[in-house]
Formats: sequence, C-alpha cells, structure tokens
Amino acid sequence: ETMALIHWCIEVEQFLCKAGATRDQAQEYIEEEIELLTDQYYEGMSAEEAAEFALRDWARWFVSFEIEGCHCTYHK
Repeated sequence: ETMALIHWCIEVEQFLCKAGATRDQAQEYIEEEIELLTDQYYEGMSAEEAAEFALRDWARWFVSFEIEGCHCTYHK
C-alpha cells in the first residue's frame, strides 16, 4: 500500500511538471502537503486531479506578473 502511494505521488509530480512547475517546486509541494495528498489518495482522487487541485491552490496564493521585463512574484 505504501508503494502504491509513493507511485501515485510520483505521478502527481509528473503532472505538476507538465503544467509548468519545476521539479523542485513539485517535490517541495509534495513534501509540504503529504498529509493532504495521502487523504486525497485514500479518497480515490486520481494523481491528475490532485495536481489540478495543487495548481488551483497555487494560483489562489501566488500571483505572477511582469513589470518592465522583470518577472516578479508576490504572495497575496
């Protein structure tokens, strides 16, 4: 069962990276949100759904914008 959860988390990481997150960002999210991800796994959420949830969560808390060619990110 633990190996299945680990494999599922790897799939979540892959979906996050496909959506534009760096590997480090995806791994950091998984490490910080392992309890949430574990709950999502046992509730039957697919890895893709979990990644979409993570991306919506990031979009709510972080806003990226460009000012005069400088890429800036700030926390709401």
